[in-house]
Amino acid sequence: MRARGGVIVALRDLGDRARTPLEVDAVVFATGFRPSDPRGLLGDGIDLEAALDGDEPLVARDYSLRVPGLEGRIFLSGGVQHSHGLSSSLLSTLAVRAGEILEAAVPTHRSHMATGS
Repeated sequence: MRARGGVIVALRDLGDRARTPLEVDAVVFATGFRPSDPRGLLGDGIDLEAALDGDEPLVARDYSLRVPGLEGRIFLSGGVQHSHGLSSSLLSTLAVRAGEILEAAVPTHRSHMATGS
């Protein structure tokens, strides 16, 4: 659903079917598994040079791209083997990785699931 400054997505808990709305600037559905240079996706408004070590992005443990001075966060689900190891490229760890990114993006999500509220 479109919002004034972006979009509203509904996160759905597959267990109890609860929905949690989340307003974000944009949603990117990236289904490919080839690492690529993130500079082409982000445009000229973001200074990525400080977020790169050579050609490799500087990635935090929660899969967020380290961009000094950026108000929001950008999460990378792929192309982080250099910082997160071989398991980051395996499809078998995709659900765990997605959960870690969700917890970092919406910290109350996990506590909501644990309490059922």
